Amino acid sequence: MKKRILLVLIISIFLIGSLFAEGIEIVFGGVKMYPDFWKGPTPTYLEGGIAYNFGNVVNDKDTKLSGVIGGGYIQREQYRDFDGKKYNPLDKKSVIYDFATVLWRLSYIQEFLSSSYSDAPLLTTTVGYEGRWEKALEPYDTTKHSKVLNLLGYGYADASGCGDSHMFLSNSILADLELNMHRDTGTFQQGLWGKFSTVISPNFLNNALTGSANFGSLRLDLVGSYTPYQLRSKKGLNYFSVTLIDRFSIQGIIGSRVPSYFIENKSTMGYKVRGYEKTSYNSRLSFVNNLEIRLNAPDMGVLNLFPRLIFFNDLGYGLLGYTSGDKNGTSFIGSIGTALTISIFDKFDIGYQVAYTFGERKYKKPNSRLYHGLVMGLDF
Repeated sequence: MKKRILLVLIISIFLIGSLFAEGIEIVFGGVKMYPDFWKGPTPTYLEGGIAYNFGNVVNDKDTKLSGVIGGGYIQREQYRDFDGKKYNPLDKKSVIYDFATVLWRLSYIQEFLSSSYSDAPLLTTTVGYEGRWEKALEPYDTTKHSKVLNLLGYGYADASGCGDSHMFLSNSILADLELNMHRDTGTFQQGLWGKFSTVISPNFLNNALTGSANFGSLRLDLVGSYTPYQLRSKKGLNYFSVTLIDRFSIQGIIGSRVPSYFIENKSTMGYKVRGYEKTSYNSRLSFVNNLEIRLNAPDMGVLNLFPRLIFFNDLGYGLLGYTSGDKNGTSFIGSIGTALTISIFDKFDIGYQVAYTFGERKYKKPNSRLYHGLVMGLDF
């Protein structure tokens, strides 16, 4: 309980800080938990920074420069064999190892055109550079997890090395184009939102140390929402509302060496389809659809707090093999379930969810179709 309170406190500091700095926005990149410290999940990685708004530089629209740093000690769990091939969940266990990691990211953000749907701009472009240094380490608790570093083969190029030299220096170019025709007050969501993202990370930018990478990614996310019913007070506070929301995501990944941090970073079907392990089913080409019905309870009138009940159905289909190097195979996974959350500042949700999975099996507990666990933020 103390660790959960600490996590919420860290997030609240970032959110509240953004209310008081004129011209400066606080950027909260996230908190990651290490599962084996202090007999349970413990925050061991923090990412955040600032964005400075230069004002109306181009066509009376905001121009921003953002700087983000992050660092900590994290555990990664990969669902692939030592040679990089896809696991059989019925008879294999995952590979678990640790990383000491430092991240830095610099982004130029330019807004274009006014939107009739909200105060947000209609179009936003972002171009950035991201670097990171990582050192792969044996698991912290070797009584619970086996030593694996010197056994890793193809598919683990970012952790390559021998002895203590499993280090990786990564450099990537990032670019996004965001379309916002969406009105979102938390309890009322209606319209269309889309984002096209690309990552370019070639070999010559990623082979300075023993670890290496060589990959690129294209991703398109589309979100549509509709609120057919809302009951509000005379002061405009929400009593009750119903929102239908759907996200469609397509992602293609190329390259001979896709690093583990990218597999971990919301790129797998296992991350997008609830109930599965977040680094599982890392298909090179994936299609995912998430459908939700959100029942939004009364606004509490402070800090934009309100509870909501979510019913969801997720479907994912992957083909062209896996980013670990296995070039064959397709995957179909899906889940149906419900979540109860509390929304904070209209920006972060915390709660609990239960899901029933279907299609291919989970890697952990493959004979069980049920999943339950904490919700730490909604993905869309």
